[in-house]
Amino acid sequence: LLAMATAQFPDQLDVVSVLQSELAGTTAVGRANHVGIGRGGLDLSVSQQSSVSYQATMNHAWKLIKNVNSSSADSNEAQPKLILQSIELYAGFPVSVRMETCGQFAAQLCQAAMEAHASKELTAHIRRAWYTLHALNPRRVSASTVGVWRSPLEQTKPKLAAQDIWLDPLSILRMDVRVFESADLADILLTVLAESLIQSRTALRRIFALRHREGGVLQKTHVSAMIQLQEASAVQLLIEAVACARNARVRWLVFEFIHARFLEQRTIQKLVHFQAYDVTAIDDMVAHVPSMHACSEFIPELLVQSAPGLQLFAVRLAAAVVAKYPIASNEGLAKEVILPHIQTTLVQIAGSATTDQLAVGNSMFEAIVVVSTAFVLIRNECAQLAKAVKAAAVDRAKITTQQQKECCARWAMCCDSVLAAVEAETAAAKAKFVPIEDINTDAAVAALEALLKSDKKSGSGRNGSPKPDTKSGSGRNGSPKHAESSTLPPASAQQQSPSFYSAPMQSQFGAAAGNQKRPHSTMAGERGPRPPPGKRDDGPTLPGLSRSNGAIPGLRNLQPPPGSVTPNGGTLPSPHTDGQTGGPSAMPGTGGFKRRGRHRSRGPNKDGGPKRSRNVSVERQRKNF
Repeated sequence: LLAMATAQFPDQLDVVSVLQSELAGTTAVGRANHVGIGRGGLDLSVSQQSSVSYQATMNHAWKLIKNVNSSSADSNEAQPKLILQSIELYAGFPVSVRMETCGQFAAQLCQAAMEAHASKELTAHIRRAWYTLHALNPRRVSASTVGVWRSPLEQTKPKLAAQDIWLDPLSILRMDVRVFESADLADILLTVLAESLIQSRTALRRIFALRHREGGVLQKTHVSAMIQLQEASAVQLLIEAVACARNARVRWLVFEFIHARFLEQRTIQKLVHFQAYDVTAIDDMVAHVPSMHACSEFIPELLVQSAPGLQLFAVRLAAAVVAKYPIASNEGLAKEVILPHIQTTLVQIAGSATTDQLAVGNSMFEAIVVVSTAFVLIRNECAQLAKAVKAAAVDRAKITTQQQKECCARWAMCCDSVLAAVEAETAAAKAKFVPIEDINTDAAVAALEALLKSDKKSGSGRNGSPKPDTKSGSGRNGSPKHAESSTLPPASAQQQSPSFYSAPMQSQFGAAAGNQKRPHSTMAGERGPRPPPGKRDDGPTLPGLSRSNGAIPGLRNLQPPPGSVTPNGGTLPSPHTDGQTGGPSAMPGTGGFKRRGRHRSRGPNKDGGPKRSRNVSVERQRKNF
């Protein structure tokens, strides 16, 4: 019953402890059945059970516990046999006796396991016995285990009680490093840690619910954040501790524990990676923790961190995740987020010699190679990225000192090696990446000088700009002089410029712009003589249209006859009177109609207000408004 309650309700350990105390009390007075030891001549029956016999059994148990680690130094070979015999004898004691003494017996077993951690057989027996004791009284056994496995520095401090452990679960990880040399001992430690984290979470929430007041400073979100940070710190300490473990089974157990914590709360996984850990543990985490694929959700947010350490960590993590899980979503992540961020950062720091920026540059160059290997479809983007970084380093080398020029040369050669690795067809053909600081400086500078000389030969301007051609003419800056008497060369001697228009388009819209250039003198000769000053050439006259009055034959009969009265009260003059087309007010080409003067309402008001309408009075405007 106690084992089942502890396994199914780990957060209700107070109830389990009360049940254990009640069971131990009733057994002590002889109202419970006892199982006889049956070994060593001691046989306790129900009829003979009394408080005196119970006390004698307790004394025998205490004596057995003290003799577990009391062997002399010259009998180390007999030590495992004595421990195994003690475990068998202790299993025969009554339940009430074992419940009272399980903590001390667990401490002796853990001490013996620490000293004989290299013996797999002995540690396996001790692990099975520990779980049996833990089922009887979890809190007492866990506290005894933590107290025995504390580091030498922690041993000088006061002894830890069960309440001290769930108030500070991280104290469990301040233990002797020999624990992580045995898989059985590491399993026991992780069990105690998981139990303590659950106890701490439940106890803190219970205390907050009992003591919380409305309007207080401490809120529920603060307690939740504290619990999450506490569990994230425990995971980080385990990641640092597992780096020292050489046992593969121990590493697997630790990674399984971390995987369970990540599945339990996704927030812990994000907190752990935003706080970062050792970059050398990233590959092991991605390889052995299946839930690490969820890191792709917050990698874009992690990449924009400004600290160099976080940038290095983010790039290493992104490269490891996309290489482990080469799926379509990660390919889009690499193309749209990772590679643009790498290019922006490398172009800015190309040629730098600081330690932090060199580390960031090396990690980003390695990430380029990893991404190009994982996703073949974006290999061209990776190659263009390496070329852009090389161009930035070469441009910076032209305007820097000699020492900085050597750094730029190493960066340029590193870009060449990355480009060769990206363009390699197979993984076997890829050369091993060489960090920037390990590149041969003399070879890098020689390659850079050769590159700069080739750029100077292609142009003599600044930064390799093309040299102007001064031999083609005698004008300013070598521009050809314009001769008025120059003529076009024969058509066979002309150099036809390329045309981007097809033959049907040229027939419809004319020749291309490059084929229409003519010297000014030739264009003036083709246009013909200019008209005399003061006379305007209005172009050809349309057939049937007279310039005198603008009338079209056939429509003259539709005009009113000369001498007719106009709507304004005037008389329409004759178009042939005195050889003129109209009076002074007549407009040329209008058939003699009088030009209407500008209406006074179009002018601005005297007070500077807006203009009035042409046909609508102010009163009507107000009415309509």
